[in-house]
Amino acid sequence: MNSLAHLRIKLTIGAIIGLLPVTLVFIQGAYAALVQIVGRLGVGSDTFVHALIIIGIATFSLAMGWKIYAIAMSSHPRFDSKCLLVSGVLTGTALGLLMVALEMGSDSLYWIIYLTPGITATAMLVVTQKRIALASRT
Repeated sequence: MNSLAHLRIKLTIGAIIGLLPVTLVFIQGAYAALVQIVGRLGVGSDTFVHALIIIGIATFSLAMGWKIYAIAMSSHPRFDSKCLLVSGVLTGTALGLLMVALEMGSDSLYWIIYLTPGITATAMLVVTQKRIALASRT
């Protein structure tokens, strides 16, 4: 196998460990939260609007993480909107740190999972940037 195949295997393992669990937990949690909020308070409540804002921020962050993964997996990676990707990584990391701060008092270490999308997306972004830099030199 060539080096690109090895890199793709490593990126896929990283995405399975770093992005997939949080994405699945997010989908389940967002659905459950919205059903509870709409069922109890209705669509016009402030809580519903705040929940939509948080869900929108988290969706943007996770989507940018998966987009970075898709770009990193390509044979000839290139960034069309690097600022958007970096802002997604920074937003995801900030949201993860906020969740960690809110859950810090609990006894379990489950809250660490909130940091994995930011760390994984950052690592994939760095790897992709290095691949782009190497390709431009040759």
